[in-house]
Amino acid sequence: AAASLAQVYDATLDGERVAIKVQRPNIREMVNADAALLRLGASAIEATGRVKAKAVDAVDEFCSRLYEEMDFRNEARNLVKFAELYGKGGSAAKSLPPPGVVVPRLIDKYGV
Repeated sequence: AAASLAQVYDATLDGERVAIKVQRPNIREMVNADAALLRLGASAIEATGRVKAKAVDAVDEFCSRLYEEMDFRNEARNLVKFAELYGKGGSAAKSLPPPGVVVPRLIDKYGV
């Protein structure tokens, strides 16, 4: 089972301290496999007729949120929104990623 989606590293970019969030290799494939198993289990639970909750719907909702979590562009948009609401030119606004820094996939030029 996939336990962690990403790892965050401390780094320096152009003399400034930054955080780099790196998604685990093959995480999407691992989550797909886990989601299929969860859905299978939820279907089996529903088939018993003993549970009134819609287990498959719950699994689908959970997996939907998990896929959103894997898209770092959502996180970048939330950082921008947070800085707009609360930054007022302070440290929150300064911590925004510059355009083009959020990379949703491995780029060989910068990868290991």
